[in-house]
Amino acid sequence: MLLFDAALQIGDEATRCAFLDQTCASRPDLRVKLEDLLEAHRQSDAYFSGVTEACSVDAEPFDPAAFADGPAPLDRIGPYRLLERIGEGGCGVVYLAEQESPVRRRVALKVIRLGMDTERVIARFEVERQALAMMDHPHIAHVLDAGTTSTGRPYFAMEWVRGRRITDFCDEQRLSIRQRLELVIEVCRAIQHAHQKGVIHRDIKPSNVLVLVQDGKPQPKVIDFGIAKATDSSDLTPGLTDAGGLPLGTLASMSPEQASSGGIDVDTRSDVYSLGILLHELLTGHPAFDPVELAAAGHPAALEILLHREVPAPSSVIAALPSAEAVALASCRDTDPARWISVVRGDLDHVVQMCLEKERSRRYETVNGLALDLGRFLANEPVQARPPSSLYRFRKFVDRNRAACLSAVLITLTVLGGLAVSTGMYLREKAALGEQQRLRRVAEAARAAEAGLRQQAQARANVSKASLLLSQGRTEEAASTLRQTPLDTIEPSQEATGVFRALGDWHLIHHRWQAAAECYLLLPLANRFIPSEAIPDTGDMIRTAPALVMAGMGDAYEEHRALLLDRFTGTHNPNAAEQLIKMCLLRPASPELIQRLQASAEFLRKQSAAENPWRPMLVNTALALYELRCGNPEEAIVRSDLALRLVESDPSAGSGDYQAYLHSILLMACRQTGDSNRAAAEKDAVESYLEAHGEEFIKLSPAANTNFVPVVERALAVILVREALGAE
Repeated sequence: MLLFDAALQIGDEATRCAFLDQTCASRPDLRVKLEDLLEAHRQSDAYFSGVTEACSVDAEPFDPAAFADGPAPLDRIGPYRLLERIGEGGCGVVYLAEQESPVRRRVALKVIRLGMDTERVIARFEVERQALAMMDHPHIAHVLDAGTTSTGRPYFAMEWVRGRRITDFCDEQRLSIRQRLELVIEVCRAIQHAHQKGVIHRDIKPSNVLVLVQDGKPQPKVIDFGIAKATDSSDLTPGLTDAGGLPLGTLASMSPEQASSGGIDVDTRSDVYSLGILLHELLTGHPAFDPVELAAAGHPAALEILLHREVPAPSSVIAALPSAEAVALASCRDTDPARWISVVRGDLDHVVQMCLEKERSRRYETVNGLALDLGRFLANEPVQARPPSSLYRFRKFVDRNRAACLSAVLITLTVLGGLAVSTGMYLREKAALGEQQRLRRVAEAARAAEAGLRQQAQARANVSKASLLLSQGRTEEAASTLRQTPLDTIEPSQEATGVFRALGDWHLIHHRWQAAAECYLLLPLANRFIPSEAIPDTGDMIRTAPALVMAGMGDAYEEHRALLLDRFTGTHNPNAAEQLIKMCLLRPASPELIQRLQASAEFLRKQSAAENPWRPMLVNTALALYELRCGNPEEAIVRSDLALRLVESDPSAGSGDYQAYLHSILLMACRQTGDSNRAAAEKDAVESYLEAHGEEFIKLSPAANTNFVPVVERALAVILVREALGAE
């Protein structure tokens, strides 16, 4: 084939003969074949020049004599009356015809052209007829009928599409880029349908995609599968559309593999390439390859262009347009040049370039992949098309621009040198600024420390003053002095602890629960370094817990009883163990918390027979509450009854606070056991207590005004009474 192409390039007959003598001296058979090919080429030139002249008219009134099967003119084919010739392809002529029966309608009738009814061409025409008949898609022209003329030439009738070629329609209707892409997506779906049926179009171009308006909406129609290649040999006979190895279709829209292999080695990605050519023209207004240039170049040069010339990105084509032409083309797209190029640049560039990759493995695998990417673009989503790897692009660029790349390297080194100097200066300036900021932070920290020390000194002075006032019995003045200092600024000390304890007791006696709780919460700070066994009593414990509950400080109470558990669990002090259980169980507790109290409860059970007459009553009261919270109501009733008998037998039992406390435990335990009669009796006892005291405490005797214990006992009773009555 290379020798044949070389011989074609030699115009002088004598020179050509000398060339053949030299190259085929040892191969006479090859010389004969080359001379036959050259002679066939001369004859084909003469033949196709006549065909070109015959096809130069787009549409003309039907001339019966031009379609004669014999001596008599022909104006009918089967049930169709021919009206006019509306087009022709490589092997067929298309007529506008009217079907008269069984329905009256106009159709496009395609018949083998005169002089082209060879066995091979007829076979290819039959392939096209079968390909169209297999497809059923709204955007593919439907096949309505098929048959043969009286002389045996095949024909088929298909839907007559009264549309305009897609590029002309888009420009005439001034469709925007979005509207053009929506049309292309519909075309992609039609081509994908053909691929699913096993057919490759192989000649996608503007004149084969017509657009008509139906119900006010543009509808594309793909026509002319005349050179379609079957991809499934079970449906269509392969090789019939290869035309002897010569490329079939339109060169300007043809994929590189189709052009180089004569249409034999193609797959569905060839149609992806052609769709990219169509999309490129719709976006830019210019074909990717100039048809005039390709026609003038001749087949070898045109093939070289298709195989090796890179198609410029659409945005670069638009940017290179003259100003007047850019304004006119932008107007056809219902926009202005600046907006036009901004829409196309970026994602659409990548999509088109991916379609037009010379290596088909780099293209979209399917037409549906292209349609999905265009849909993503319209939905403002990231497209899947990505530029090739940096190494691949760089290698291609260097191959084309070696001198420019060398200059760019020198310029880059110069820029990098300047950048290094600038960066060094910037880093030094940044370090200086960082040092200034560090010194500023140090100064601010010093000022803050000074202010803190000043505040702490003032707090210590106020604590000392409050301690002095308390020693003089001036409690109101001591409380007022301490309020001038935020409590969280006072450092823990024995002096501060005494002040907070005294003021807390004073607030507690006057039922100022919030103020008392705030003072008591600071007491553990002074005791944190003292072992629990070394603390002389647990007064701080029984002061703080009821004050927090009465003040409604639930979160603070949870933290306080967790602190009590950490500090007193495992104590061997009976008072501490008994008070730990009562203060931690003023409210229902989690199983984990109750589990931590188990050791203290076991310790108390061993102390119940102590000599102190009050000890059994206190121990049984604590154990009754523990059993209630553990969910052992029967044991809680036993312990409560025992403690209640001990309280009632003591004439110093007071105002009934302990009785109310124990009756509340009994009420809740009887409810759990289902003893409704006893529960009613216990409820009456509790309500009687609450009616006697209500929400206000009885006036304490003068001797009790300095003792917080009666207030705590009353608070404990009120807390359990409210829980018992509120649990109904």
